[in-house]
Formats: sequence, C-alpha cells, structure tokens
Amino acid sequence: MLLPPDEFDTFISEVDVLCITFSANLRSEKLRKLDALKAKHGSNHSPQSLEPTRQQINPIFHPRVVNTTNIVFTSEEEDLLSKGLKHCLPL
Repeated sequence: MLLPPDEFDTFISEVDVLCITFSANLRSEKLRKLDALKAKHGSNHSPQSLEPTRQQINPIFHPRVVNTTNIVFTSEEEDLLSKGLKHCLPL
C-alpha cells in the first residue's frame, strides 16, 4: 500500500528528524568517550606521538612461496605460484 503524498512527506520528515537526532547522540557519545580516554591517559600527547609507527605502517609478512625442493624457480614461476591456488591459468 502506497502512502498519499502528504503522508509520505510527513513520514520522510519524521525519519529525517530521527536520523539527525541519532547522529547528534552518536557524536556526543563518541566525544564523551574520547574525553574520558584523554582524561585517563593525560592530554599531554602531541599529535606526532599519536601517529602509527613505521612497523605498523609496513608490516612484515611471511613469504607466500617457500621452495622446499632442490629445483630453482624462475621469477615468472615464483610470481605465478605467489598468486595462490585459486589463480586461473590462461589457455
């Protein structure tokens, strides 16, 4: 069942008000939590101290291909193997 245009406009405006209220409440809750964290840990941190360290930016992963045989792979073969088991070979 469709709503008449005037009821639809009323419905949309009520939903809009609810969304704005929810957004404002969510923002105030996040700010309250942020203030609590600042108070707990002290607000003497500089913005640079909150930046991630280089280790967090560039994590070190294990190699995708480990050759346990005595066969030497070419770089193209290693690239193909590193694509994983689900890689489809072109025909």
